[in-house]
Amino acid sequence: MKILGITMDANSTAAAVNECDVVACVSEERYNRVKNYCGYPRESVEYCFQALGDEIDKIVLPSINMDPVGVITHWSSDRTVRERIIEMKKYKYPKHYLGYEPNYLELYEHRIDLEQYPGKEFWSSVDVTSKEEVRAKKFRDKRKELVAKHLNISEDKIEFVEHHLAHSMYAYYTSHFYDEHVLVFSADGFGDYSNASVRLFDSGGKVKLLMETDQMGLGKLYQYITLILNMKPHEHEYKVMGLAPYASEEYSIEAYEIFKKILYVDGIEIKYKNKPKDFYYDLKNELEGIRFDNIAGGIQKFTEELLKTWVKNVIEKTGVKKIAFCGGVAMNIKAMMEVSKLTEIEELFVPPSSGDESLAIGACYAYLHENKKIKKSPEGLKSIYLGPCYSEEVIKEVIEKKELNKKYTVIENVQYDDVGQYLANGYVLGLMNGKMEFGARALGGRSILADPRNSRMINIINDKIKNRDFWMPFAPVIMRKRMHDYILNPKEINAKYMTIGFNTTEKAQRELIAGLHSADLTCRPQIIEKDDNNVYYSIIESFEKVTGVGGLLNTSFNLHGFPIVMTPEDAIEVFENSCIDMILLESTLVVKENVKFEGERV
Repeated sequence: MKILGITMDANSTAAAVNECDVVACVSEERYNRVKNYCGYPRESVEYCFQALGDEIDKIVLPSINMDPVGVITHWSSDRTVRERIIEMKKYKYPKHYLGYEPNYLELYEHRIDLEQYPGKEFWSSVDVTSKEEVRAKKFRDKRKELVAKHLNISEDKIEFVEHHLAHSMYAYYTSHFYDEHVLVFSADGFGDYSNASVRLFDSGGKVKLLMETDQMGLGKLYQYITLILNMKPHEHEYKVMGLAPYASEEYSIEAYEIFKKILYVDGIEIKYKNKPKDFYYDLKNELEGIRFDNIAGGIQKFTEELLKTWVKNVIEKTGVKKIAFCGGVAMNIKAMMEVSKLTEIEELFVPPSSGDESLAIGACYAYLHENKKIKKSPEGLKSIYLGPCYSEEVIKEVIEKKELNKKYTVIENVQYDDVGQYLANGYVLGLMNGKMEFGARALGGRSILADPRNSRMINIINDKIKNRDFWMPFAPVIMRKRMHDYILNPKEINAKYMTIGFNTTEKAQRELIAGLHSADLTCRPQIIEKDDNNVYYSIIESFEKVTGVGGLLNTSFNLHGFPIVMTPEDAIEVFENSCIDMILLESTLVVKENVKFEGERV
């Protein structure tokens, strides 16, 4: 059975599932180069449609209720911190404190986009003036109409899937758990009027909903703390997480105690103790006078403690010790690390990029599960490399068109040993290799690679390429055979996707220091085997031959604030607009003139 999943909310994405295998998945931001694009993912849909051979049995749309106002204004796309604070002042404050609700569309008149696909005629016919629940219900029919016209199919083939059901099915079916009982937790900001659930899958794959709630305000709490710290909500929560380890517990405890007044765990439920009238203003007032890093430390500690208590209570009630965690909250790799350490847990699985971009896959699995059209695969997700790839011929044409031979050294059919030597010499490599990986993490399809031994590499990459905040860590990719040399993972937790943090060994603190968090020396590793990605692994292997180190610093191939590159043109744009030393486009290495094969980087 061939299923196409389409989400058009935050980070709009399309996915293709054939029987039980994910064969394609890509987010629209990679095509249009708009970070976290919110809108109909036309090009992603067409890519996934073609991957299924242009024949589709069913199309599924995750999230039954979706507000068209968010789509028309591209609410998650490219919105500045200043814009969001103005929204708090001009919309949220009057709504929650002055007793009247301003017209949201008037506030964001400059962002209204009726020209987006499929055009003004369609979007002008969408109801955006009724109350939210009414316009969201009407928008279901318009979403069906949009997809049906685009793909020239009957609306009868289109169905909706509840938000947290899609999250849960994504986590279960991509996991390696097989013929065993599994608890699946989901938690996020909001979706279909709930923000958390727990489902129990038995050894035959039958599922029982244990709890679902709209009281789990942790995602929203973290979101507004991000804004209070003058960072972008829905995008920069990871920066708050990265900042947290710099705070001492002594000074962050004050903020932690404030957060404890808001939410608590009651059995397997999470409930509001004191729900703020408005998260932004109430919290801003409560936290006044507490330093920024201590606020970050407090919200991170609260997140970890709340999730640990919740998980422990559900395990105690059910006796099931293998769990999967999904939803936007699961993107907090430090919290997932602390959950994984619980003695009650035998094993934890956190799927790749489990925010709303993964709903496109989860909705496909949910439909197949509900209609008994799927059997769980023992290996779960077979490959994360689900996006477009480009042939050697196409790359050669792009290189010739851009006349790279006249500006740089171009080496065709490069040897991996040579690449390893360049990296050992201290040069920074952009890698475009095979199919693009799905999700927020660069996993060797579109990665920037560098020598992890020298902490100076952090400044080199930040100053010359990434322009990241000084406190933000990079991450390592580690060969599976060297895993226990570098990370403490006694439970052999699956760490293929950079979704869980780990404490590190002294050896890692010597050999992978540039890929560790500077404050607490933890890391968010990608553990890789040769079968996962042969080219990527071979580059790491060549570096190991030269240095004895079984890993590399790996970060996403992009400029700060832009999506990860997809095409050869995207890769070359980063190469030419940064101080990256070289790019490997499949087997062709393009090298700037400052790079010397012999001797270390100056």
